[in-house]
Amino acid sequence: RGERLQFKAALKRSLQVWIRGMALGIPILTPLAQLHAYSVLMQKGVTSWDSLCNTVVRHHRIPPIRWLAVLFLLYAVYTNVKMLGV
Repeated sequence: RGERLQFKAALKRSLQVWIRGMALGIPILTPLAQLHAYSVLMQKGVTSWDSLCNTVVRHHRIPPIRWLAVLFLLYAVYTNVKMLGV
């Protein structure tokens, strides 16, 4: 319907992404889960967690000003880390 998810639905979807798409963050399983999720997305046009949660994700172009903001923040973090010698 074009609305944002309610908190409960967003939490359920996030948990499904973590379980199905990230394999609970288990290092050996995570890349396999991501490959499987990508394969399902390419074949069916929808991720397993969106299908399960009955959600639809819509993507929009990111405005150039946001790209610049991200690049600036990354540069700021990099220079601060460099100055601290970490």
